[in-house]
Amino acid sequence: MKTTNNIKRTMTIAIAAAMITATAMLSGCGCDDSNAINKTATTVQTTSVEETTVPETAPTLSETDKAITDAGLKVGADGKITDKDGKEVKVDKDGKVEVKNEKGETVKVDSSEVKKANQNKVKVDSYPTNSSSQKKDTSTSGKNNNSSSKSNTSKSDSKKDTSSKSESSKQESSKSESSKTPQSSSSSSKADSSKNESSKPTPKPQHTHSWTNITEKVKVVDKKAYTYEEPVYEEHGRTICNDCGADLTNMSDSELTNHICEHAENGGKGSYHDEWVNVQVGTKKVNVPEKSHYETKTIGRKCSGCGKVEYY
Repeated sequence: MKTTNNIKRTMTIAIAAAMITATAMLSGCGCDDSNAINKTATTVQTTSVEETTVPETAPTLSETDKAITDAGLKVGADGKITDKDGKEVKVDKDGKVEVKNEKGETVKVDSSEVKKANQNKVKVDSYPTNSSSQKKDTSTSGKNNNSSSKSNTSKSDSKKDTSSKSESSKQESSKSESSKTPQSSSSSSKADSSKNESSKPTPKPQHTHSWTNITEKVKVVDKKAYTYEEPVYEEHGRTICNDCGADLTNMSDSELTNHICEHAENGGKGSYHDEWVNVQVGTKKVNVPEKSHYETKTIGRKCSGCGKVEYY
């Protein structure tokens, strides 16, 4: 029994000496047991946890939308398409304008497509770019004891849980927003297309002229006016030979007698008589008026529909 007790005593002394030696070594390094334990705990806790948020796919513009926005096309309040300088762009009969994409291809777009392209441009420009992964350092200082290191570890675990939950909720909300976006864009595009259809001018039907003749009375001259000289006559008493009809008025009595006797000697009547005859005493100017008449003549035509007038 004494021998066994001696052995136990010797082992106890040896263990105590070993512990004293270890304590002396640790104290020589400026460390104690609690610090060693905390160091061990700190070594375990200095492992940083890296949390990464999965970024959403960034929206991009189609080739047609990019060509529209690069050209600076916009739709004004009056529904007309304008360029980057604010000047109105002429549209074709279908209400479309031409733009060139990066490939050099010509694409025709209407006002609804211009509105949609500008809306998509706003979405792309407003998309957040700071979606880089965030790191959280859960390292703790090595001055706390073993109990505080455990509490820090539990706190970091709770932080990880809450951050992961918040990140997952962010992802779900972003997914719901992305799922809602196409519907809203489709509804807005439908509204824009309906507005564009209502704003398009109704083509006017082709007009066919309905002509009516324009008439007026026109004077037609049959004979122009002219003048001429007309003789003027007066009645005078005259002595006329019954045999030859000669005018004996201005003869003297002897001349008259000789004329009558000569006819008598030659087997004539040898006589005369007095009568009233028209004698021209001068002339007068006579004006003959113009002879004309009026006729109804067509001088042009007028459309009863649009009022257009054409003269011949």
